[in-house]
Amino acid sequence: GHAPNSGSGRTADGEEWIELAKQSQIGTTLGVAYSRQARKIFVAANLRRHTGLGPLGSGGIYMLDPDKNASEQTDINFLNLDNIGIATQGSGDYTVNIDDNHVEFSPVIGSNSDRGLKDNKGEPSKDSAAYGQVGKLGLGDLDIGENGRYLYVTNLYDRKLYEIDLTDPKNPTPPTDSSKAKGYGIPNPCTYSDKAGEYRPFALKIYKNKAYVGITCSGQDEQGNTVTDDVSDMKGFIYSLDLTDHSTWKKEIEWNFDYRDNDGSGYPWHPWTNDWVGDWEYGIPLIGDIEFDNAGDMLVGVLDLHAHQLAYQNYGIDDTDRHSAASTGDLLRFVKKMSNESCSYDVNLTKEYYDDNLKHKESSIPMLAGHHTSEQDLVLSTF
Repeated sequence: GHAPNSGSGRTADGEEWIELAKQSQIGTTLGVAYSRQARKIFVAANLRRHTGLGPLGSGGIYMLDPDKNASEQTDINFLNLDNIGIATQGSGDYTVNIDDNHVEFSPVIGSNSDRGLKDNKGEPSKDSAAYGQVGKLGLGDLDIGENGRYLYVTNLYDRKLYEIDLTDPKNPTPPTDSSKAKGYGIPNPCTYSDKAGEYRPFALKIYKNKAYVGITCSGQDEQGNTVTDDVSDMKGFIYSLDLTDHSTWKKEIEWNFDYRDNDGSGYPWHPWTNDWVGDWEYGIPLIGDIEFDNAGDMLVGVLDLHAHQLAYQNYGIDDTDRHSAASTGDLLRFVKKMSNESCSYDVNLTKEYYDDNLKHKESSIPMLAGHHTSEQDLVLSTF
């Protein structure tokens, strides 16, 4: 709802939000995991343009106490993966190279100062290198196992799923070296065409002793050059890793991103690009989150990468005009087939199951959370 302290400017229709942490304490984050055993919330750093990372940088995982507000939090800085030998970005100098409205991809994230970010959030910035880095560097989604012993996170830089041993579920302890943070290489399903582009994992869900990972074929090569002008060359995939042996990956679902071309929304998906696109609505897909409902149907949130590249009322990559973007994400539902024992899913995107046409068509962001009780079967989504 619109809380009195939400800053939305709309008439309040709910209770005040509890402010657990400030941006200055944790920076930009996206993945969230709650440990019932420890009563702690873990959040993972996530790179977005025009707003800074927290004190732990691109590999940061923060731990919050849900019973304390921002001024009362202690020991927030839980783990920096880079500090234990797991790189979440490249090494070397921070560089920004722009040629004809194209940002050359750099594997190094600058400091907030390097990026030209302002202390006053109302002041615009260029943050040009980040335009070509979002979705490729730092951390993606975060989740925790049901017994609270292991924390899981996707590393966008090395494209691995990491299983972090917390040692004691009730009193989580960060590892001091990489021996307690094991990495598992995420499959590359984007070899079906030379126009499919690089594979970009991000989404994550731990469910019934499997790790489900969302992978997007970007239509863009490793240097940041778009290799297709047709979104039909791009696919989305969900793979699962059996956590009993950590060796068996299985393809669960695949679909083509041209499904929005003819659905009447007016918002087709586009290939990833490092070329400047200043449009208000220009959807670029990144599979961001995975959930399950009570029937075992899979719910998939597709982020709009373009919104993370532009933000609101900021400079372009090579000009001082003000630009803004509205997210045109999606919430998909894949129905579990009950007629066989293979736990496969029906891929049918001809009609939307969840109506996300609120402020405008395709207005979901969306990061997801399930709300399941004997009487409720709901999914919560950011908009």
